[in-house]
Amino acid sequence: MNINKFSNIIKDNNLNEEEKLQAFGDFYIYYSNLLKKVLKNRTFTERQLSVDIFLKKWPDKKSETVFKKQFYSSFKTLERIKIGIETGIVNKFNIGISKSSINNFADILFIFSYDVYELVKYAESKYNNHILNYRMGSAIGSSSRDIFENGTIILHIKHFGTNSIHYRDFFSYTVFTIRLMIEVAGKKIMGFNSITDDKGERLKKIKTQIAWEFIKNDQLNNKRIQLPMEIDTILEIEKWTNQFVHTGYIQPIFLVENALVFLDKLIIPKSTKISNYNDLKLEFENYVKSKVNEGQIIQVNWMNEKHLESEIISK
Repeated sequence: MNINKFSNIIKDNNLNEEEKLQAFGDFYIYYSNLLKKVLKNRTFTERQLSVDIFLKKWPDKKSETVFKKQFYSSFKTLERIKIGIETGIVNKFNIGISKSSINNFADILFIFSYDVYELVKYAESKYNNHILNYRMGSAIGSSSRDIFENGTIILHIKHFGTNSIHYRDFFSYTVFTIRLMIEVAGKKIMGFNSITDDKGERLKKIKTQIAWEFIKNDQLNNKRIQLPMEIDTILEIEKWTNQFVHTGYIQPIFLVENALVFLDKLIIPKSTKISNYNDLKLEFENYVKSKVNEGQIIQVNWMNEKHLESEIISK
């Protein structure tokens, strides 16, 4: 079943659940077969994917690699949606309704079908010698009114209800939470609340992701911080979030979903291990001082160690 027909069926309120489930099954088989034609059963690890799928731009010689990895990652999203439809569980916290319906996934599948159109179009043309006779375009940005309206809905979600949400714009706010989560995780792994001057004001020269800069440096040299995932994957996702956060450019829904899945390991309690913590703290303070004017007073406001999201192996 082609994506144009599928996108129409999945959002058709006149069709029953059984008809939509059949359409999804047919589409899943179509997408799986097309992927096999392209990759010939090749797979990619999360690290291999993260190197390329979150790039904003890439040279022509890398286009085929990016295409294959994005196509594969989009299929993994579709695969996880399939599990969600079958089990009703879409996250480890098991938050949501106990019994699910394909209608609960209609919006995400509808957007997914539009977001993968260019991938499918290229795959059909190059690997099946088939030119699609239809076009599908995705919205690429939010207006200031859209952003304001969604902010109002988020604040009063219990009043407006989820039916008031314009899902095309709304799901992309997940990117904000991803960026915030990365920043907070960096601070809580290192064990500080904030970095300020002697007046308690934030230092403009200190980047919000300075914890991760320091952790990256430690990974290259001392390796006292043992992360549950590759730090470059974290940094690539953080860099990728900039495009939406600063421009409102709406990212493909499968990239948003993959970013969440990749970062899942980072939120496991005490999954990060730290050795020689006292030396690490001292070095971090000196690292921060190196980023500001000489003589400027800085204060790293360390938190109580029991609130760390990392496990201290040794001090």
